[in-house]
Amino acid sequence: MVDLDQWQSIGHGRQLGCFTTDTAKMITHETIALTTADFPLMVREWQAGDRLRLRTGHHQPVRRALINAKIPREQRAQQQVLVTAQGTVLAVLGVKWAVRPPRSHTKNYHIGLKAE
Repeated sequence: MVDLDQWQSIGHGRQLGCFTTDTAKMITHETIALTTADFPLMVREWQAGDRLRLRTGHHQPVRRALINAKIPREQRAQQQVLVTAQGTVLAVLGVKWAVRPPRSHTKNYHIGLKAE
């Protein structure tokens, strides 16, 4: 689980954090609109059937995102994803972020990745 406003070690020499304010020194950073029902956020290895929401509203399989990013086949099995409590994929860590447009019932959170 990812605790709010704290860095969490996720292995592979990386830390992940979800913050209510912008935090410096992140390798990658994304602002995502979330509701309280989306928490707790969790990091896990990707699974067949995982999909990312695109800007168009369509979805892309995580498998396709990994292929497009030229991640070697032997490294794909260990690729981690960030998911909501409902299992919605927010990011393929270090590869691609899902698009979550803000709505009236959401709040923006800053999710970042950095080296340990």
